[in-house]
Amino acid sequence: MAGNAGYDRHITIFSEQGRLFQVEYAFKAITAANIMAVGVRGKDCAVVLSQKKVPDKLIDPSSVSHIFQISPSVGCVMTGSIADARAFSQRAQSEAADFKYKYGYEMPCDALAKRLANISQVYTQRAYMRPYGVATTLISLDSEVGPQLFKCDPAGYYVGYKGTAAGPKQQEALNHLEKKLKNKDHAPGDWKDVVELAITTLSTVLSMDFKKTEIEIGIVGGPRPDGKEGTHAGFRRLTEDEIDESVNEYRTARVAELLADFRTLQYYIAAAPCNPTDMDDYYTEGWAALRQCALDGQHILNCAADVTVPCAMGGPEEQAKAELKQVNLDAYARRHEGQKIYLRQAAAQRWIEWRDQILLGGRPHSGNQAQLRVVDQQLRAELAAITDEVIYSELQVSDIGMGRWTAEDPSLRAVQRWVRTRRC
Repeated sequence: MAGNAGYDRHITIFSEQGRLFQVEYAFKAITAANIMAVGVRGKDCAVVLSQKKVPDKLIDPSSVSHIFQISPSVGCVMTGSIADARAFSQRAQSEAADFKYKYGYEMPCDALAKRLANISQVYTQRAYMRPYGVATTLISLDSEVGPQLFKCDPAGYYVGYKGTAAGPKQQEALNHLEKKLKNKDHAPGDWKDVVELAITTLSTVLSMDFKKTEIEIGIVGGPRPDGKEGTHAGFRRLTEDEIDESVNEYRTARVAELLADFRTLQYYIAAAPCNPTDMDDYYTEGWAALRQCALDGQHILNCAADVTVPCAMGGPEEQAKAELKQVNLDAYARRHEGQKIYLRQAAAQRWIEWRDQILLGGRPHSGNQAQLRVVDQQLRAELAAITDEVIYSELQVSDIGMGRWTAEDPSLRAVQRWVRTRRC
């Protein structure tokens, strides 16, 4: 509608629908930056995490950051226009310094969030100003109330969170955090677990793997900067080595999850019957399928793990990462095959139940042949429906639903290639 252009040009004038278009455009500027950020509050710590994108190879990566230290105890991540982020962070630092000068102690996180929200709100009421195109997520470790996590938006609204996100995939990240923090006052575990949840959230919603140079993490209540035992109450950024160590821990934890699933499947596979009580049924379709499943299950269990990888470019760190990825592929493929065998066994066991209901302890005869043929056809249909594509998709949905870290899970093609090489 052409008439809307008039409302677009004036930040102080509401449209006929009660909207301030310039404020809405400020929210769009946050998404347009194409940077995702996540904030999570733990029991004794709080974490902010952001993507880090260096647009040009000539740029010094250390000069690119969306995470800022406002005071010794307060830090933040600003998502949106990087120019606005730097200007707004300087304003926040000035407000925190003025508070310290006036009152003699550090400005609390909630007071700073309220002050920044008030400043942003004023910018929506003056025709000679424009809103900052950033969403600000603040964290601190308060000596009285513990970890704090606040988020301020360009409209001047602020509120405390257990977990929050900002950026193009904000809603997907919020949905993931809601599942993980449902009926909880904070993220469980120590600071490593909280960092893991933040990285898992970002990896899951973006469906990508992160190198240590592609994310940045700010934390309060995290490890001491001098490397000694204990935690640091102030705000600090994690170094690239600390981030890489954390990501490797998540890869190791993912392998442990996959192997635990595989062991559970192996238990059920081994417990399934292989031979009928009446040997006249030995060569029937269902019992033949159960025996094949038992053989396949034993074969997958006996396959030796091959975790050797070619020498990776980038030194020992990249080599360790490549080896963990290979171990992940081995564990994932074993679980995939175990799930396939388990589903085939379940179909065959249903066939036995249906067949027993028809025979009622007797033997096949002309009067029940038609019913038995229907049962056999149903078994064939169920076995044909158990495909690699269906299993891979169902396992993915299950893993994501449980909030597991799936960013580096192998592709279906890689799993099928692993299976083929083990059958030769």
